Amino acid sequence: MVSDTDMLTEPTPLQDLSGKCHPIATNLDLDSAMLNEPAPILIPESEPAKCNLESVTSHSSPQLKAAVVIEDQGETILSQQTALQVAMAKASTRGEEAALHSLLPPLASKFPLALQPVYGKTSNADPFSLTERPCKSDIQKAQKVLLDAKKAGMNPTGIDIEGKGQFSESALCILKRFCTLADTTRKVSAEANWLSKMKCSPEDLVRLQDALWHHPTNHPILKYGKKGLDSTSFSDLVEERYIDSFVIDICIGKFLDDARENGKNDTVYFPTEFYDWMSCNDKNFQQLQLNETTKHLSNIDDLQQILVPVYMPNHWGLIFVDLAQKEMYFDDGLQSAVPTMSLPSVKLSLELLSEMYPHHPLFQTRFWKNYPRFRRFGMPSQAPVNSKMIGIGSCGIGVIMAARDMIQNGSSCINNFLWRFSDMDQHRKTLMLQILDWSTP
Repeated sequence: MVSDTDMLTEPTPLQDLSGKCHPIATNLDLDSAMLNEPAPILIPESEPAKCNLESVTSHSSPQLKAAVVIEDQGETILSQQTALQVAMAKASTRGEEAALHSLLPPLASKFPLALQPVYGKTSNADPFSLTERPCKSDIQKAQKVLLDAKKAGMNPTGIDIEGKGQFSESALCILKRFCTLADTTRKVSAEANWLSKMKCSPEDLVRLQDALWHHPTNHPILKYGKKGLDSTSFSDLVEERYIDSFVIDICIGKFLDDARENGKNDTVYFPTEFYDWMSCNDKNFQQLQLNETTKHLSNIDDLQQILVPVYMPNHWGLIFVDLAQKEMYFDDGLQSAVPTMSLPSVKLSLELLSEMYPHHPLFQTRFWKNYPRFRRFGMPSQAPVNSKMIGIGSCGIGVIMAARDMIQNGSSCINNFLWRFSDMDQHRKTLMLQILDWSTP
Protein backbone atom coordinates (compact mmCIF):
# COMPACT_ATOMS: atom_id res chain seq x y z
CA MET A 1 0.00 0.00 0.00
CA VAL A 2 1.33 3.45 -0.91
CA SER A 3 0.95 6.23 1.63
CA ASP A 4 0.22 9.84 0.72
CA THR A 5 3.74 10.71 1.76
CA ASP A 6 5.14 8.13 -0.63
CA MET A 7 3.13 9.71 -3.41
CA LEU A 8 5.36 12.79 -3.21
CA THR A 9 8.34 10.85 -4.56
CA GLU A 10 9.01 10.15 -8.20
CA PRO A 11 9.07 6.51 -9.33
CA THR A 12 12.48 5.00 -9.85
CA PRO A 13 13.53 4.52 -13.47
CA LEU A 14 12.87 1.14 -15.00
CA GLN A 15 15.78 -1.12 -15.70
CA ASP A 16 16.17 -2.56 -19.19
CA LEU A 17 15.29 -6.23 -19.33
CA SER A 18 16.14 -8.70 -22.04
CA GLY A 19 13.41 -9.86 -24.34
CA LYS A 20 10.96 -8.21 -26.66
CA CYS A 21 7.36 -7.20 -26.00
CA HIS A 22 4.73 -5.92 -28.38
CA PRO A 23 1.98 -3.58 -27.15
CA ILE A 24 -1.55 -4.77 -27.76
CA ALA A 25 -3.89 -2.04 -28.96
CA THR A 26 -7.54 -2.00 -27.99
CA ASN A 27 -10.27 0.45 -27.03
CA LEU A 28 -10.79 1.31 -23.38
CA ASP A 29 -14.10 2.71 -22.19
CA LEU A 30 -13.35 5.48 -19.71
CA ASP A 31 -16.73 7.19 -19.96
CA SER A 32 -17.27 6.70 -16.23
CA ALA A 33 -14.10 8.65 -15.54
CA MET A 34 -14.80 11.62 -17.83
CA LEU A 35 -16.36 14.93 -16.89
CA ASN A 36 -20.03 15.41 -17.62
CA GLU A 37 -19.15 18.32 -19.90
CA PRO A 38 -15.50 18.10 -20.93
CA ALA A 39 -13.95 21.13 -22.52
CA PRO A 40 -14.48 20.97 -26.29
CA ILE A 41 -11.50 20.39 -28.56
CA LEU A 42 -11.74 22.67 -31.59
CA ILE A 43 -10.53 20.75 -34.65
CA PRO A 44 -11.59 21.44 -38.25
CA GLU A 45 -14.05 18.79 -39.41
CA SER A 46 -12.36 18.50 -42.76
CA GLU A 47 -9.06 17.46 -41.20
CA PRO A 48 -9.70 15.37 -38.07
CA ALA A 49 -6.83 15.13 -35.63
CA LYS A 50 -4.90 11.88 -35.44
CA CYS A 51 -3.61 10.96 -32.03
CA ASN A 52 -0.70 8.57 -31.66
CA LEU A 53 0.10 7.39 -28.13
CA GLU A 54 3.73 6.37 -27.71
CA SER A 55 3.85 4.82 -24.27
CA VAL A 56 5.75 1.57 -24.43
CA THR A 57 8.84 0.72 -26.39
CA SER A 58 9.10 -2.50 -28.34
CA HIS A 59 11.84 -3.74 -26.06
CA SER A 60 11.64 -5.20 -22.56
CA SER A 61 10.17 -3.01 -19.82
CA PRO A 62 7.94 0.01 -20.40
CA GLN A 63 9.78 3.31 -20.70
CA LEU A 64 7.76 5.67 -18.54
CA LYS A 65 7.20 8.53 -20.91
CA ALA A 66 4.17 9.44 -22.96
CA ALA A 67 3.72 11.64 -25.96
CA VAL A 68 0.50 12.49 -27.75
CA VAL A 69 1.27 13.57 -31.27
CA ILE A 70 -1.41 15.73 -32.91
CA GLU A 71 -1.20 15.72 -36.67
CA ASP A 72 -3.35 18.50 -38.07
CA GLN A 73 -3.05 20.80 -41.08
CA GLY A 74 -4.80 23.54 -39.16
CA GLU A 75 -3.36 25.79 -36.48
CA THR A 76 -5.06 23.98 -33.59
CA ILE A 77 -2.82 23.61 -30.55
CA LEU A 78 -3.87 21.23 -27.82
CA SER A 79 -2.72 21.95 -24.29
CA GLN A 80 -0.92 19.41 -22.15
CA GLN A 81 -4.12 19.05 -20.13
CA THR A 82 -6.08 18.11 -23.25
CA ALA A 83 -3.24 15.78 -24.24
CA LEU A 84 -3.66 13.98 -20.91
CA GLN A 85 -7.40 13.66 -21.50
CA VAL A 86 -6.81 12.14 -24.94
CA ALA A 87 -4.03 9.86 -23.68
CA MET A 88 -6.16 8.56 -20.79
CA ALA A 89 -8.93 7.66 -23.21
CA LYS A 90 -6.49 5.80 -25.47
CA ALA A 91 -4.48 3.92 -22.82
CA SER A 92 -5.51 0.27 -22.93
CA THR A 93 -2.74 -1.56 -21.04
CA ARG A 94 -1.00 -1.15 -17.69
CA GLY A 95 2.20 -0.20 -19.52
CA GLU A 96 0.42 2.58 -21.40
CA GLU A 97 -1.26 3.77 -18.20
CA ALA A 98 2.09 3.87 -16.40
CA ALA A 99 3.53 5.97 -19.20
CA LEU A 100 1.01 8.76 -18.48
CA HIS A 101 2.87 9.77 -15.32
CA SER A 102 4.73 12.60 -17.06
CA LEU A 103 1.41 14.17 -18.10
CA LEU A 104 -0.21 14.07 -14.65
CA PRO A 105 -0.36 17.24 -12.53
CA PRO A 106 2.17 16.96 -9.71
CA LEU A 107 0.93 16.04 -6.26
CA ALA A 108 0.06 18.94 -3.95
CA SER A 109 2.77 19.59 -1.39
CA LYS A 110 0.18 20.36 1.28
CA PHE A 111 -2.23 17.83 2.76
CA PRO A 112 -4.70 17.31 4.23
CA LEU A 113 -6.69 20.04 2.50
CA ALA A 114 -9.83 21.66 3.89
CA LEU A 115 -13.04 20.33 2.32
CA GLN A 116 -16.43 22.05 2.15
CA PRO A 117 -19.64 20.91 0.40
CA VAL A 118 -21.05 23.35 -2.17
CA TYR A 119 -24.77 23.92 -2.70
CA GLY A 120 -26.57 25.52 -5.59
CA LYS A 121 -24.74 26.75 -8.68
CA THR A 122 -21.03 25.94 -8.71
CA SER A 123 -18.08 26.99 -10.84
CA ASN A 124 -16.66 23.54 -11.35
CA ALA A 125 -12.91 23.31 -11.86
CA ASP A 126 -11.48 21.16 -14.64
CA PRO A 127 -9.23 18.42 -13.18
CA PHE A 128 -7.18 18.42 -16.41
CA SER A 129 -6.25 22.10 -15.87
CA LEU A 130 -4.86 21.74 -12.36
CA THR A 131 -1.26 22.68 -11.66
CA GLU A 132 -1.32 20.43 -8.57
CA ARG A 133 -3.62 17.54 -7.72
CA PRO A 134 -4.95 16.54 -4.28
CA CYS A 135 -3.64 13.35 -2.69
CA LYS A 136 -5.68 10.15 -2.62
CA SER A 137 -6.75 10.47 1.02
CA ASP A 138 -8.13 13.98 0.43
CA ILE A 139 -10.08 12.76 -2.60
CA GLN A 140 -11.50 9.84 -0.64
CA LYS A 141 -12.50 12.19 2.18
CA ALA A 142 -14.13 14.54 -0.33
CA GLN A 143 -16.18 11.68 -1.78
CA LYS A 144 -17.26 10.69 1.72
CA VAL A 145 -18.24 14.26 2.59
CA LEU A 146 -20.48 14.38 -0.49
CA LEU A 147 -21.97 10.97 0.27
CA ASP A 148 -22.70 11.90 3.90
CA ALA A 149 -24.32 15.17 2.81
CA LYS A 150 -26.52 13.31 0.32
CA LYS A 151 -27.57 10.81 2.97
CA ALA A 152 -28.57 13.74 5.16
CA GLY A 153 -30.83 15.03 2.38
CA MET A 154 -28.76 18.17 1.74
CA ASN A 155 -28.17 17.56 -2.00
CA PRO A 156 -24.73 19.13 -2.52
CA THR A 157 -23.76 20.04 -6.09
CA GLY A 158 -20.05 19.72 -5.51
CA ILE A 159 -17.23 20.18 -3.06
CA ASP A 160 -14.68 22.92 -2.52
CA ILE A 161 -11.13 21.63 -2.08
CA GLU A 162 -8.85 24.16 -0.42
CA GLY A 163 -6.76 25.99 -2.99
CA LYS A 164 -7.85 23.74 -5.87
CA GLY A 165 -11.38 24.87 -6.66
CA GLN A 166 -14.89 23.42 -6.70
CA PHE A 167 -15.37 19.93 -8.10
CA SER A 168 -18.38 17.91 -9.13
CA GLU A 169 -18.74 14.26 -8.18
CA SER A 170 -17.62 13.16 -11.66
CA ALA A 171 -14.59 15.43 -11.45
CA LEU A 172 -13.60 13.72 -8.18
CA CYS A 173 -13.63 10.44 -10.09
CA ILE A 174 -11.09 11.87 -12.52
CA LEU A 175 -8.88 13.07 -9.65
CA LYS A 176 -9.06 9.60 -8.16
CA ARG A 177 -8.13 8.17 -11.55
CA PHE A 178 -5.00 10.36 -11.51
CA CYS A 179 -3.99 8.69 -8.25
CA THR A 180 -4.61 5.25 -9.73
CA LEU A 181 -2.39 6.08 -12.70
CA ALA A 182 0.39 7.28 -10.40
CA ASP A 183 0.06 4.04 -8.40
CA THR A 184 0.31 2.04 -11.62
CA THR A 185 3.52 3.85 -12.53
CA ARG A 186 5.13 2.92 -9.23
CA LYS A 187 3.92 -0.67 -9.46
CA VAL A 188 5.15 -1.18 -13.02
CA SER A 189 8.56 0.18 -12.03
CA ALA A 190 8.67 -2.23 -9.06
CA GLU A 191 7.60 -5.11 -11.30
CA ALA A 192 10.46 -4.45 -13.70
CA ASN A 193 12.91 -4.47 -10.79
CA TRP A 194 11.39 -7.70 -9.40
CA LEU A 195 11.50 -9.46 -12.76
CA SER A 196 15.12 -8.47 -13.27
CA LYS A 197 16.00 -10.58 -10.22
CA MET A 198 14.01 -13.66 -11.25
CA LYS A 199 15.67 -16.71 -12.72
CA CYS A 200 13.73 -17.59 -15.84
CA SER A 201 14.27 -18.15 -19.52
CA PRO A 202 14.17 -15.19 -21.94
CA GLU A 203 10.97 -16.65 -23.40
CA ASP A 204 9.25 -16.82 -19.99
CA LEU A 205 10.44 -13.32 -19.17
CA VAL A 206 8.75 -11.96 -22.28
CA ARG A 207 5.55 -13.86 -21.45
CA LEU A 208 5.46 -12.28 -17.99
CA GLN A 209 6.19 -8.81 -19.34
CA ASP A 210 3.48 -9.11 -21.97
CA ALA A 211 0.86 -10.19 -19.42
CA LEU A 212 1.82 -7.50 -16.90
CA TRP A 213 2.27 -4.50 -19.20
CA HIS A 214 0.86 -5.19 -22.65
CA HIS A 215 -2.35 -7.16 -22.07
CA PRO A 216 -5.55 -5.09 -22.47
CA THR A 217 -6.84 -4.14 -19.04
CA ASN A 218 -10.45 -4.74 -20.04
CA HIS A 219 -9.86 -8.34 -21.18
CA PRO A 220 -9.14 -11.13 -18.67
CA ILE A 221 -5.91 -13.07 -18.97
CA LEU A 222 -7.66 -16.21 -17.72
CA LYS A 223 -11.33 -17.09 -17.34
CA TYR A 224 -12.82 -19.74 -15.09
CA GLY A 225 -16.56 -20.10 -14.95
CA LYS A 226 -18.03 -16.64 -14.50
CA LYS A 227 -14.81 -15.20 -13.08
CA GLY A 228 -11.92 -13.58 -14.88
CA LEU A 229 -8.36 -12.78 -13.84
CA ASP A 230 -7.27 -9.48 -15.41
CA SER A 231 -3.84 -7.88 -15.69
CA THR A 232 -4.34 -5.89 -12.48
CA SER A 233 -5.05 -9.03 -10.44
CA PHE A 234 -2.19 -10.76 -12.26
CA SER A 235 0.18 -7.97 -11.20
CA ASP A 236 -0.71 -8.66 -7.55
CA LEU A 237 1.28 -11.88 -7.89
CA VAL A 238 4.45 -9.76 -8.00
CA GLU A 239 6.54 -8.99 -4.88
CA GLU A 240 4.62 -9.42 -1.62
CA ARG A 241 1.34 -7.94 -2.81
CA TYR A 242 -1.92 -9.31 -1.48
CA ILE A 243 -3.94 -11.28 -4.02
CA ASP A 244 -7.71 -11.07 -4.34
CA SER A 245 -10.37 -13.77 -4.06
CA PHE A 246 -10.62 -14.20 -7.84
CA VAL A 247 -6.97 -15.26 -8.06
CA ILE A 248 -7.52 -17.82 -5.30
CA ASP A 249 -10.77 -19.22 -6.71
CA ILE A 250 -9.55 -19.38 -10.31
CA CYS A 251 -6.18 -20.97 -9.52
CA ILE A 252 -7.58 -23.62 -7.18
CA GLY A 253 -10.36 -24.33 -9.69
CA LYS A 254 -7.82 -24.84 -12.46
CA PHE A 255 -5.67 -27.15 -10.31
CA LEU A 256 -8.84 -29.11 -9.61
CA ASP A 257 -9.59 -29.36 -13.35
CA ASP A 258 -6.04 -30.59 -14.00
CA ALA A 259 -6.44 -33.31 -11.38
CA ARG A 260 -9.75 -34.46 -12.88
CA GLU A 261 -8.19 -34.65 -16.32
CA ASN A 262 -5.57 -36.94 -14.79
CA GLY A 263 -8.22 -39.22 -13.31
CA LYS A 264 -8.25 -37.87 -9.74
CA ASN A 265 -11.85 -36.93 -9.08
CA ASP A 266 -12.36 -36.97 -5.31
CA THR A 267 -12.22 -33.27 -4.33
CA VAL A 268 -14.74 -30.44 -4.19
CA TYR A 269 -13.76 -26.80 -3.74
CA PHE A 270 -16.23 -24.27 -2.32
CA PRO A 271 -15.26 -20.76 -3.54
CA THR A 272 -14.88 -17.61 -1.47
CA GLU A 273 -18.60 -16.78 -1.67
CA PHE A 274 -19.34 -19.99 0.26
CA TYR A 275 -19.98 -18.07 3.49
CA ASP A 276 -22.55 -15.88 1.76
CA TRP A 277 -24.36 -19.05 0.67
CA MET A 278 -24.39 -20.47 4.18
CA SER A 279 -25.46 -17.22 5.84
CA CYS A 280 -28.68 -16.87 3.84
CA ASN A 281 -31.93 -18.41 5.05
CA ASP A 282 -32.92 -20.02 1.76
CA LYS A 283 -32.23 -23.75 1.92
CA ASN A 284 -33.09 -24.30 -1.73
CA PHE A 285 -30.60 -21.63 -2.77
CA GLN A 286 -27.92 -23.15 -0.56
CA GLN A 287 -28.38 -26.61 -2.01
CA LEU A 288 -28.46 -25.20 -5.54
CA GLN A 289 -25.05 -23.56 -4.99
CA LEU A 290 -23.59 -26.70 -3.44
CA ASN A 291 -24.89 -28.74 -6.35
CA GLU A 292 -23.16 -26.37 -8.80
CA THR A 293 -19.82 -27.37 -7.25
CA THR A 294 -20.45 -31.09 -6.82
CA LYS A 295 -21.93 -31.65 -10.30
CA HIS A 296 -18.43 -31.59 -11.78
CA LEU A 297 -17.68 -34.91 -10.11
CA SER A 298 -18.16 -37.85 -12.45
CA ASN A 299 -19.45 -39.88 -9.49
CA ILE A 300 -20.52 -38.23 -6.24
CA ASP A 301 -19.62 -41.40 -4.34
CA ASP A 302 -15.97 -40.68 -5.18
CA LEU A 303 -16.02 -37.49 -3.11
CA GLN A 304 -13.56 -37.80 -0.23
CA GLN A 305 -12.39 -34.28 0.57
CA ILE A 306 -13.62 -30.68 0.55
CA LEU A 307 -11.57 -27.46 0.42
CA VAL A 308 -12.85 -24.05 1.58
CA PRO A 309 -10.85 -20.79 1.69
CA VAL A 310 -11.16 -18.61 4.78
CA TYR A 311 -10.81 -14.83 4.63
CA MET A 312 -9.81 -13.05 7.81
CA PRO A 313 -9.05 -9.32 8.02
CA ASN A 314 -6.12 -8.88 5.58
CA HIS A 315 -5.29 -12.58 5.71
CA TRP A 316 -6.21 -15.92 4.12
CA GLY A 317 -6.47 -19.44 5.52
CA LEU A 318 -7.78 -22.80 4.30
CA ILE A 319 -10.20 -25.46 5.56
CA PHE A 320 -9.66 -29.10 4.61
CA VAL A 321 -12.47 -31.59 5.29
CA ASP A 322 -11.23 -35.20 5.11
CA LEU A 323 -14.42 -37.22 4.75
CA ALA A 324 -12.58 -40.52 4.49
CA GLN A 325 -10.74 -40.02 7.79
CA LYS A 326 -13.63 -38.13 9.43
CA GLU A 327 -11.42 -35.13 10.22
CA MET A 328 -11.69 -31.36 9.68
CA TYR A 329 -8.66 -29.07 9.50
CA PHE A 330 -7.93 -25.37 9.33
CA ASP A 331 -4.58 -23.64 9.03
CA ASP A 332 -2.80 -20.54 7.82
CA GLY A 333 0.76 -19.24 7.82
CA LEU A 334 0.41 -17.20 11.02
CA GLN A 335 -1.30 -19.70 13.32
CA SER A 336 -4.33 -17.42 13.44
CA ALA A 337 -7.58 -18.27 15.20
CA VAL A 338 -10.22 -19.46 12.78
CA PRO A 339 -13.20 -17.08 12.37
CA THR A 340 -16.15 -18.14 14.50
CA MET A 341 -18.54 -18.58 11.55
CA SER A 342 -16.25 -21.06 9.76
CA LEU A 343 -17.02 -24.26 11.66
CA PRO A 344 -20.83 -23.74 11.77
CA SER A 345 -20.82 -22.92 8.04
CA VAL A 346 -18.91 -26.07 7.16
CA LYS A 347 -21.14 -28.19 9.39
CA LEU A 348 -24.25 -26.73 7.76
CA SER A 349 -22.89 -27.49 4.28
CA LEU A 350 -22.20 -31.10 5.30
CA GLU A 351 -25.74 -31.45 6.65
CA LEU A 352 -27.14 -30.15 3.36
CA LEU A 353 -24.91 -32.46 1.34
CA SER A 354 -25.98 -35.45 3.43
CA GLU A 355 -29.59 -34.65 2.52
CA MET A 356 -28.74 -34.14 -1.15
CA TYR A 357 -26.78 -37.42 -1.36
CA PRO A 358 -28.39 -39.82 1.14
CA HIS A 359 -26.61 -42.83 -0.33
CA HIS A 360 -23.09 -41.42 0.00
CA PRO A 361 -21.52 -43.63 2.70
CA LEU A 362 -19.15 -40.97 4.09
CA PHE A 363 -21.91 -38.39 4.57
CA GLN A 364 -24.04 -40.83 6.49
CA THR A 365 -21.46 -41.11 9.27
CA ARG A 366 -22.35 -37.50 10.22
CA PHE A 367 -19.05 -37.34 12.09
CA TRP A 368 -19.16 -33.54 12.12
CA LYS A 369 -22.17 -33.35 14.44
CA ASN A 370 -20.08 -33.34 17.60
CA TYR A 371 -16.83 -32.10 16.09
CA PRO A 372 -15.64 -29.47 18.59
CA ARG A 373 -12.92 -27.61 16.66
CA PHE A 374 -10.67 -27.73 13.62
CA ARG A 375 -7.30 -29.42 13.80
CA ARG A 376 -4.18 -27.83 12.27
CA PHE A 377 -2.86 -29.37 9.05
CA GLY A 378 0.66 -27.96 9.22
CA MET A 379 0.72 -24.95 6.88
CA PRO A 380 4.35 -23.78 6.63
CA SER A 381 5.15 -20.73 8.76
CA GLN A 382 4.79 -17.34 7.15
CA ALA A 383 7.10 -15.64 9.66
CA PRO A 384 10.03 -13.94 7.85
CA VAL A 385 13.40 -15.67 8.13
CA ASN A 386 15.53 -12.62 7.28
CA SER A 387 15.42 -8.89 6.58
CA LYS A 388 14.12 -9.46 3.02
CA MET A 389 10.70 -10.23 4.56
CA ILE A 390 9.84 -12.62 1.72
CA GLY A 391 6.52 -14.37 2.35
CA ILE A 392 4.92 -11.85 4.72
CA GLY A 393 2.26 -10.87 2.15
CA SER A 394 1.86 -14.29 0.56
CA CYS A 395 -0.89 -15.85 2.68
CA GLY A 396 -3.14 -16.21 -0.37
CA ILE A 397 -0.38 -17.87 -2.39
CA GLY A 398 0.10 -20.28 0.51
CA VAL A 399 -3.60 -21.17 0.41
CA ILE A 400 -3.38 -21.90 -3.33
CA MET A 401 -0.27 -24.07 -2.89
CA ALA A 402 -1.67 -25.99 0.09
CA ALA A 403 -4.92 -26.60 -1.81
CA ARG A 404 -2.95 -27.79 -4.84
CA ASP A 405 -1.02 -30.28 -2.70
CA MET A 406 -4.21 -31.58 -1.06
CA ILE A 407 -5.92 -31.96 -4.44
CA GLN A 408 -2.96 -33.97 -5.73
CA ASN A 409 -1.97 -35.92 -2.60
CA GLY A 410 -4.90 -35.83 -0.18
CA SER A 411 -4.25 -36.17 3.53
CA SER A 412 -0.72 -37.52 2.96
CA CYS A 413 0.57 -33.95 2.70
CA ILE A 414 -0.70 -32.99 6.18
CA ASN A 415 2.31 -31.79 8.19
CA ASN A 416 4.40 -32.71 5.18
CA PHE A 417 4.42 -29.68 2.86
CA LEU A 418 7.67 -29.39 0.92
CA TRP A 419 7.51 -25.69 0.02
CA ARG A 420 8.36 -22.68 2.21
CA PHE A 421 7.17 -19.09 2.36
CA SER A 422 10.81 -17.94 2.35
CA ASP A 423 10.99 -19.08 -1.30
CA MET A 424 7.82 -17.25 -2.25
CA ASP A 425 9.47 -15.15 -4.97
CA GLN A 426 10.04 -18.29 -7.01
CA HIS A 427 6.65 -19.76 -6.08
CA ARG A 428 4.91 -16.59 -7.25
CA LYS A 429 6.82 -16.58 -10.53
CA THR A 430 5.98 -20.27 -11.06
CA LEU A 431 2.28 -19.61 -10.40
CA MET A 432 2.29 -16.67 -12.83
CA LEU A 433 3.73 -18.89 -15.56
CA GLN A 434 1.19 -21.59 -14.71
CA ILE A 435 -1.62 -19.08 -15.16
CA LEU A 436 -0.22 -18.14 -18.56
CA ASP A 437 -0.03 -21.85 -19.47
CA TRP A 438 -3.68 -22.24 -18.51
CA SER A 439 -4.61 -19.21 -20.60
CA THR A 440 -3.04 -20.70 -23.74
CA PRO A 441 -5.59 -22.70 -25.77
